[in-house]
Amino acid sequence: MFKKNKLIFLTAFVFFGALLILSLNKNYFYPLKNQTITSVNNQEINLEFSFDKDEVLKLKYPYQKDISVLNITEEIARNKAWEFASKDYGEMGFLITQIKDKTNGQANNYWHYYINDVLAPVAADKYILQTDDTLSWSFQTSDMTTK
Repeated sequence: MFKKNKLIFLTAFVFFGALLILSLNKNYFYPLKNQTITSVNNQEINLEFSFDKDEVLKLKYPYQKDISVLNITEEIARNKAWEFASKDYGEMGFLITQIKDKTNGQANNYWHYYINDVLAPVAADKYILQTDDTLSWSFQTSDMTTK
């Protein structure tokens, strides 16, 4: 009986000690007025699809942890009922070959994607999007290196 009471007392002591330490740090429970707490649910990814000079679609999409360019593009295409195709190049990754009615090779144009206005150096399945990234898809000639 003595061991049981000792264990209960020790557990209560540790619990209330931890609670006391946390309560002394008021910022743990009550952040500063100017401090902002950002949750994953409030973060977004900006998207832009440039089908041609006259048809550009801009969207905001809720951020999801560990989502790739391939996954988000495929999901948006499905939600918008767009045609979508990709080709698996093994270890090199997936290449997007069609979005909506634009297929690689039409009028010597191909799909390119940019992250924050920089041409992506990896395949669509290899880039994991970060919060507040801007993903831009552009259907353009392949000799262009800037957006």
